[in-house]
Amino acid sequence: MGPLASARLIRGYLWSSIGIGVACALPGTIVHYALGYGAMGRPPGVAWAMLVLDALFVGYLALVISGANYVIAARVAAAKGVSLGV
Repeated sequence: MGPLASARLIRGYLWSSIGIGVACALPGTIVHYALGYGAMGRPPGVAWAMLVLDALFVGYLALVISGANYVIAARVAAAKGVSLGV
């Protein structure tokens, strides 16, 4: 499915899809940026610990954002009667 077909399919679900995406991504993104910026100017041991924690958290955040994208796609596909091919 190309971008135009996808845009036609999501018509009527755009704002709820944006809301779900933001609600899932924003809290984790805030933590990610807080760890990155918080590591600046710290002693090397503390900075390394914060950045390692941030790297692990980014892996979790990627799963959360991917899951949110799947939920959005599955929700729209179910409402429109379209198969995701999964």
